[in-house]
Amino acid sequence: MSKVTRDMLTQGQLSGFEALTNFYLNPHENCMQIRGGSGTGKSTLLRFFMEEMPKLEEAAKLLFDDF
Repeated sequence: MSKVTRDMLTQGQLSGFEALTNFYLNPHENCMQIRGGSGTGKSTLLRFFMEEMPKLEEAAKLLFDDF
């Protein structure tokens, strides 16, 4: 599989990525549901998020002492 880049995402996927990132960085949230019909980009969104996680974790460590 090739790497997913930000410019490959739709506006809806970018909004989903922002929501997913906010969920991931919020210690008070414990559940998030991602829904959509087949072919709407859920798997692509999650693959992009997983590829971006190391960057998100590094940024979180710099911003939050308890991350």
